[in-house]
Amino acid sequence: MATSMQMIADNAAAMNISVGVENHRRHLGRIEQTERLVRLVDRANFGVNIDPTNFRAVFGQDHIEGVRRIAKDVVHVHLKDHHISAEPQDDSWRQAPNGQYLKNAIGGEGDADWPRIVRLLKDAGYDDTVSLEVVDLNDILASITKGVENLKRVIENT
Repeated sequence: MATSMQMIADNAAAMNISVGVENHRRHLGRIEQTERLVRLVDRANFGVNIDPTNFRAVFGQDHIEGVRRIAKDVVHVHLKDHHISAEPQDDSWRQAPNGQYLKNAIGGEGDADWPRIVRLLKDAGYDDTVSLEVVDLNDILASITKGVENLKRVIENT
């Protein structure tokens, strides 16, 4: 994977493009895997399209710790939010590998701690685009509207 990403990054660099991989699924869902790939690719224009809560949802790792460790290598931010609980409240909750239960939340209304995530990214020098992941497929427009409002407020107040 690293060799392939080096070739992609090298070709992208010729066009002044940065390349990022999302921390997700089996090959990049752990903090250590993501750090290792960035280290192995070792290109100035290569980094992470970080989706912080994927660390918790995919392998049960602390997503705040993931942001702290990866922030310096972030080329794009993709935020979503989850409610996090020790027990499921109903059958819409799913269990993460660490035993916690997660349920999608409207951006900024869950337990992902967006202010802390944004602060860690800002402190690492990230000052670029943040994409919002929509979670309420039954009311996409309201999910987007409320999530964008919450995201703007967090960015302005952090």
